[in-house]
Amino acid sequence: MKVEGTQALRALAVACSAAVWLGSGSSAAAQSCPAAAPTQTIKIYNDSPVYLFPEIEVGLGTPDVWMQAECKVPNSQIGVLTYGQDKTFRFYVNPLTGIAPNASVSITVPLFTQLVATVDPTKPNQFAEWWQGQNIQIFTSPTPTPPLALANAYNGVTRPKQKPLVSAAASPVWPTCAYTPPPASPSAPPPPSTPCLLPFVSDTDGTMPKNGPSQLFEATLGARQAQPVVNDSPPNTLDETNADFDVSYVNVAYIAGAMGPYKNDQTGYIGSPMKPVDFAAKLNAFQQVTNWPKFQSTDPNIPAGQRDVQKLPSPLELIARLSGANPPADLPPVESWPTKVWASVQALRDNWNQWSQACMHSATNDQFCDAILDVRDLIDANYQSYVALFKSGRCTGTMVQKTPDRVLAHLYGWTPWVEAVEDRMGCAPTDNLLENTSDYYKNNDYAQYSRVKLEFDNLNYQNFKPGQQPKYVFNPWVSFLHSGAKYLQIPNVYAYSVDDAVGNLQAEAQGFIIDVGSLKHLENQLPAKPPINVSLGYAQTDAVRFVSYRLCRNDPSRDTKVNPLNPAFILSASDPANCPVFLIDNKPTPQTYTFTLTTPPPYTQFTAAQDKAGLPRWSNKPPYDTTHDVDCSGDGNGPPFKPSSKAWCCSKTNSRGVFAYTVPDPHSAHQALVHHVVTLPALPYDTDQEITCSKGR
Repeated sequence: MKVEGTQALRALAVACSAAVWLGSGSSAAAQSCPAAAPTQTIKIYNDSPVYLFPEIEVGLGTPDVWMQAECKVPNSQIGVLTYGQDKTFRFYVNPLTGIAPNASVSITVPLFTQLVATVDPTKPNQFAEWWQGQNIQIFTSPTPTPPLALANAYNGVTRPKQKPLVSAAASPVWPTCAYTPPPASPSAPPPPSTPCLLPFVSDTDGTMPKNGPSQLFEATLGARQAQPVVNDSPPNTLDETNADFDVSYVNVAYIAGAMGPYKNDQTGYIGSPMKPVDFAAKLNAFQQVTNWPKFQSTDPNIPAGQRDVQKLPSPLELIARLSGANPPADLPPVESWPTKVWASVQALRDNWNQWSQACMHSATNDQFCDAILDVRDLIDANYQSYVALFKSGRCTGTMVQKTPDRVLAHLYGWTPWVEAVEDRMGCAPTDNLLENTSDYYKNNDYAQYSRVKLEFDNLNYQNFKPGQQPKYVFNPWVSFLHSGAKYLQIPNVYAYSVDDAVGNLQAEAQGFIIDVGSLKHLENQLPAKPPINVSLGYAQTDAVRFVSYRLCRNDPSRDTKVNPLNPAFILSASDPANCPVFLIDNKPTPQTYTFTLTTPPPYTQFTAAQDKAGLPRWSNKPPYDTTHDVDCSGDGNGPPFKPSSKAWCCSKTNSRGVFAYTVPDPHSAHQALVHHVVTLPALPYDTDQEITCSKGR
């Protein structure tokens, strides 16, 4: 379908809104899918002076593990009842008028929308599954008129395979949206009610192109939880109170935004509150200093003088283009394709080709050269595994040749060799994972791979011993995003494909919040940093066990259920002394237990080897006193506490209770520390004869 102009845009919006209610009949229940899909929430706040135009899409996937878990597919049928998708499902958020400055939207997102009258889970596209692998593209415009790149995609001019998404089910449940307009001035009349349109479409032509005036935010709602298979029970279940998200500059940089969890004030934010105009100035400064290429529109419907986009591609994105037969149409022309390309990228290519050959391992422990050689050898070894997979017949099509540019693309992408010459052929995504490469993984031990991955991180961050200067800047994009004094200085965003130690946030939540231009609408306005990980003593077979917890206040509104398959949660490391932890068990008259950490971490420190050996335990004596930061005085004898509550928290009689410790993360290039608190299980008795204590004393 191809329509043009604002009138046609409005027609499509109406058509899509009406189409969602078509059809009748439902057999979701017959497939063991829940009658009502669980929901999460996406909130987008515009605290900037420009208009925002979000577009949200979910990609392809067979099998869909989220749907299999939710529909309780038995283990023997995992390969048959796949619930797959072979289309991109997409919805636009107010595509005609956007989100005005100081306005916001709240989107309620069900896990799925049934698309057919009678579900056959062996066939694709029975449902639109909205939670997994979300791409949120946020376009900007200085006016309420959408940018031409978005308008032409929305109305089908540049996306002719995009069709209105309809359902033949009786009562399909779709994402819904509420719009909150900018606040009116005290003297002005209240503004009229503003609708929030969510036109739904399907597309067989993949995701949005990268050269539009938009920034990518990524998310997955819910989390797969593996569970033991008993009598052909489902191998997975879905944690419906989890959100995983990031602001991704892995491929592009256009604007900033801050992201935080919804209904979780213990986790800080990732991203940045920088205004779009300030972000654009930083982009321009980097582009001018480095002679970095920037994107250009390829839409012939956009006037020639308006095709420059103030949006930059990353090294990963640029290097991935070098193996193409023709120069990319969405980037500036080059001197001679593919031998002489954009100066900044040519320098990365030339330096790699030089130093991957000139470097040598030596007794002087040249960390830069050791890293260059080790990451090169891993990519080479993974290619040999790829060749073996093709020879075994496990992969389809024609394998690609290992050229220097392809090696460089796999290196900067930190991706395995799985592709083929032909589109949609090759190896399965998990057939040749880098971490499973021969000689880098042995006997369930990834130590060798982890060592090389850490070297790769150090190359990106230029983390080397004092006096050891790198031969060249391996990844100037990381400095641009994270550290350069005149550039962005955004520490917690994805700068490259495996930068998740700082860029990715996974938290217990009921959705997530994006705030463009400020932090004021986030539930926690502090930057995310390593939290305190609280692990509960717990077994599903225990007759008495914890069922919920409350953080900071013993208030029913703070009640959160304990996840039986992952009985743990996080506590903010910023001010734990003002955030006591309350745990509640399942006795007929529930018993409450509490403790407070008196100081922020770090706590008593152990080495990674000591942690692996199980040395951290309850102790009130140096050098490994793990109890002096745990205040148990809140466990009073009156309801809802019982006399045994304090003995649970701290018992001198049995030398047991709640303890805290810290270990280094051996896989982090940032010298990160991991903070732990461990508790006893809930107690089966109310009273005790133990000598109780607080802080181990």
